[in-house]
Amino acid sequence: MIEISRRVALAVLVVCLASPLAADSHHPDLAKSQVVTLDARTIEAYANSSKPFDLGLGETKVTVVLAPAPVWPEEGLTVVEIAKDGSMKERLITGNITYAGKVAGQDPATTEVRITITRGVLEGYVLAGSDWWFIEPLGRFDPKAGLDQYLVYKAHDVEAAAYPGPDVKTDQVIDYTRIPTPYIPLAWVADKEYVDQSGPGFEWIDRQAALLNDINGIFKLQTGREFKSRRGVADAGGVFLTSHNHDRLIVQMVDLVNQLGGVIGFFQSDIAHLTSGKVLNNGVLSASFRRHRFALSQQATMLAVRNVIVAARGIGSNYNAGPEEAVEFCLSTPNGCIWLHTIMWPVIDNHTLPRFSDGTIDPERNNIELICAEMSPRGFPCMLP
Repeated sequence: MIEISRRVALAVLVVCLASPLAADSHHPDLAKSQVVTLDARTIEAYANSSKPFDLGLGETKVTVVLAPAPVWPEEGLTVVEIAKDGSMKERLITGNITYAGKVAGQDPATTEVRITITRGVLEGYVLAGSDWWFIEPLGRFDPKAGLDQYLVYKAHDVEAAAYPGPDVKTDQVIDYTRIPTPYIPLAWVADKEYVDQSGPGFEWIDRQAALLNDINGIFKLQTGREFKSRRGVADAGGVFLTSHNHDRLIVQMVDLVNQLGGVIGFFQSDIAHLTSGKVLNNGVLSASFRRHRFALSQQATMLAVRNVIVAARGIGSNYNAGPEEAVEFCLSTPNGCIWLHTIMWPVIDNHTLPRFSDGTIDPERNNIELICAEMSPRGFPCMLP
């Protein structure tokens, strides 16, 4: 069981943060970042009470209001971990570690705050208009960092580009059985590399929860829909998910899921998504059986912004979003155009936005319309404002 402490006293109405430390990139792909000191336990207390607090993002401070936003249902998440000898350990995860909210005083339609707090450490993002900040534990990048130190950076300051590659298409026919829930059930799968990179014990579950919490922010703003996980499986022993080729790896994932009883059967889910810690040898970062029930995303990079975009892109493909429906448009600045990309754009870089194309720029390219048209017959109609 993941046990979350609820005994932190609310002594003040503002979270007091230390001054930002000297700016340092801390990662070769970051043009700019800052280190801040955050009190995760105090923030957790505010989040559970839904009281506003000030959150420092380097040189910027925002007032946010959070509330619990569980990524597994009240009855919990059942996970199966497969050891090297093929034996299986099952565990039930309950309690809540994920939170969502808004930036106070700003248009709620253009803001989203997603924070995950577990083992006394937090991570997440703040979306406010055109600014998209990510907060990650500094210890991921600097082993000497204190537990209360965090790296803060904007998505616009991530310099390296990534090329997700084409989706995997099959002729497989899937029975679109409806699963009556107020949320879309999603099953997580993890390979050995992802488990090893996540830390000892069942910390891979925490990492997947943080990822899903961030993805939910992207989907909820545009479709009104959120995902929750009922069941998951990790090939901790590296028995089944061995390939470094994305085509073969996704087939291995399908075989494993089907051996355990299938997506709809044992996993009681609409889709299954594999988080892979491998660096795939054909350079593809995400793939899916498009319009069907399986997807994968490479999660080997340390930067959360890229992991979130890649996974959201893969899940979008499960609901018929495609690169051909992505758009690029100019944001006019005094120094000329900044070309911004919607999330299915073939290149993921510092100009990728946390949204799908909606037809505003090009009426013939509307991924939100395609996603909603795909969700509805599967029992999950979009709930747009």
